[in-house]
Amino acid sequence: MNRYSQLSSISDCTSSVNCIEFSEDGAFFAVGSDDGFIRIYDTRKDVCILELFGPTPVTALLWHPAREDTSEYQIIIGHGDGTVLAYFTDLSADKHKGQNKPERVELDFEAEGPVEGFAFNKANSYLAAIIGSQVFLCISLSADESEDFLTTKPKAIADPPSTLLSSRVSGSQISPRGVHFARAAKYLVVSYLEHGIICWDMEGKNVLRHIDVSTRIARSAMSPDDHYILVHNLVSGFDRYDLRSGSMVNMYTVAIDPEQNVSLPVLFIHGGRDLLLGDAGGNIRITDVDGGIVQQLPHKEKYMIQAFAYTERLSDSFLVTGTSEGGASTVVTVWHSVPLRTVKYRDASVMTGAVRTRILKPTRPPTPKPQAIDFVDLGRRFQSASPAERVAAVLLASGVSLICWPYVCQLAAILYQSAFVYIYSNLKILVLTTGALGRRLFTGTLKTLSNWSPGFRELLAASVENNE
Repeated sequence: MNRYSQLSSISDCTSSVNCIEFSEDGAFFAVGSDDGFIRIYDTRKDVCILELFGPTPVTALLWHPAREDTSEYQIIIGHGDGTVLAYFTDLSADKHKGQNKPERVELDFEAEGPVEGFAFNKANSYLAAIIGSQVFLCISLSADESEDFLTTKPKAIADPPSTLLSSRVSGSQISPRGVHFARAAKYLVVSYLEHGIICWDMEGKNVLRHIDVSTRIARSAMSPDDHYILVHNLVSGFDRYDLRSGSMVNMYTVAIDPEQNVSLPVLFIHGGRDLLLGDAGGNIRITDVDGGIVQQLPHKEKYMIQAFAYTERLSDSFLVTGTSEGGASTVVTVWHSVPLRTVKYRDASVMTGAVRTRILKPTRPPTPKPQAIDFVDLGRRFQSASPAERVAAVLLASGVSLICWPYVCQLAAILYQSAFVYIYSNLKILVLTTGALGRRLFTGTLKTLSNWSPGFRELLAASVENNE
């Protein structure tokens, strides 16, 4: 199980942190804030290696996958006024020092409203963006495909049909809140404030599935296997839905202050086994998918946590969280975990307060206890199996029974005889120690047992003949 400890605390931001994203390789992370700055950090350090400034608050970030033959990164930035900028920068150690003006290109989406989020599909190079009340799709172009354009012309997908509007409201404005690509199933998933969850085809024209949600949706995240979607419902906490069946799988209830009922981030982490849940009081939670709390990550400032990010590098895991509504006290915290047991100890430099972390070899896991057979579960599996699988199971069980039956019978006979010998021996002791009364009791017991079991009568007769 991964346990996180604080690696560093960064105080460069002077206004609310709106978005945080790791680069695809996990080597860097970018932080966007209300003051219009985008700051890029090395994941293992707390020093800003690149600072960019935009026209309005930064509301969305996306690291475009870097080409394998270059150390140059492409970072797409969304702003509160609908502006989308793409920056190209080389973050290698020998080149980023002193670099203040990386190449910048503006992407023309011709839309109004804040940029709420991005998604990128490596399989087909599709780029999706939420701007205002619309979701746009375009194709990212490589340098070989075009020297003049970064993407094809963005096109807005269709609006949700009015018939899909939640029964709680009428005539509500369309407000997409999250966009995701289901890579394996090849469809686009969009969560809406009032229109539930819609799975579109890759062109954004046809509705493939609609999940009716009884609450509003503020934020959403999709599991790595494209099977589930997790949403913040703005009422009681967070809900997880099965994208294939459309049913709600789990509810993760949290206490909500009506005066701080804001949009909170959500993420699947650790390969989809655990969930990272935002918090309005600075105490974000890591829970398993069944709702059990794995760990809480408290923030001393107790400010809202409306942005965080997660990445894995080899066997290490990193989390970055950012506070909101804290002004000059805004803090970005880096959390680090390795799936090994750690022990902290003070060394010879104790006078300086130095503390080191020693990584020990993992202890041998306990031997698992044998589990009882769940016959109810076996029955359910048998009923849900195909006819061919049922026939195979019956034949297998019959064969095992025929092979084992002679041994079972032999064991039963041995136990049967042993039990009678034990009873007879104890009765004989009773006769020897109690005199006439014992003999009468012994005779009566013999008659009763002889009538009950002929085998016992024969065993007694043989025993009496041999011993008396």
